[in-house]
Amino acid sequence: MGRHGILLFILMGVVACATPATVHQERYLASQMADRIRVDSTVAEDPAIEALLYPYRSRLRVSMDMVIAELPYDIAKAKPEGPLGNLAADMLRSAAVGMTGAPVDIAILNNGGLRVPLYAGPVTVGRVYELMPFDNFLVILQLKGEQVLALADELAAFGGEPVSGMRFRIEAGKAVDLLVGNATVEPDRLYTIATHNYLADGGGDFPSLWKPEARTDFSLMVRDIFIRQFMMNPRPTPRLEGRIR
Repeated sequence: MGRHGILLFILMGVVACATPATVHQERYLASQMADRIRVDSTVAEDPAIEALLYPYRSRLRVSMDMVIAELPYDIAKAKPEGPLGNLAADMLRSAAVGMTGAPVDIAILNNGGLRVPLYAGPVTVGRVYELMPFDNFLVILQLKGEQVLALADELAAFGGEPVSGMRFRIEAGKAVDLLVGNATVEPDRLYTIATHNYLADGGGDFPSLWKPEARTDFSLMVRDIFIRQFMMNPRPTPRLEGRIR
């Protein structure tokens, strides 16, 4: 099945039972044994397994190798702002507008979810899977302006994360000169935020996302959003824009 130098752990448990099985019988682990088997180039490939996997692997390779975009230069994540984060947040926000048919004020992602840089040249489907390997899905939140102000401070305290639709300056760990669109934040107004379930469900350090006024979950995965957006705009030119500075 390929030689990838993986460590395979096999765990065997023996469950002891004193009486014949019944619906409410108590069971407990009597003993366990573990062994470590190194799977590397010393392990011969099994022809039968290779024959079984070949048609699936071939079809998968065709899909993963499909070129969906072309980048003129390398882009990577960075703090407080990076071109890869800008591109990712813009793609999420654009997709959210398409899904809801309504304006979306802000999109926010986390740098930790962007696993690899994108290099100049062809961008393949497989590379997008490497960029976003998690099964995170799109979430739309409604936050009051006062929550948006708190969110900006949380982002500032964290040193910045990928955002779209908002701009601010970090000063003494706080967000100053915050704009959403081109306007200051109105504390009582509702703002629409696009993010993903990891951040909305308590991941990251942004509690302002955890108790929204309203929440809508979509089954669309973030990596599928990226793939669709690349296909719609196959020659993006993301740059630093002073979103967080």
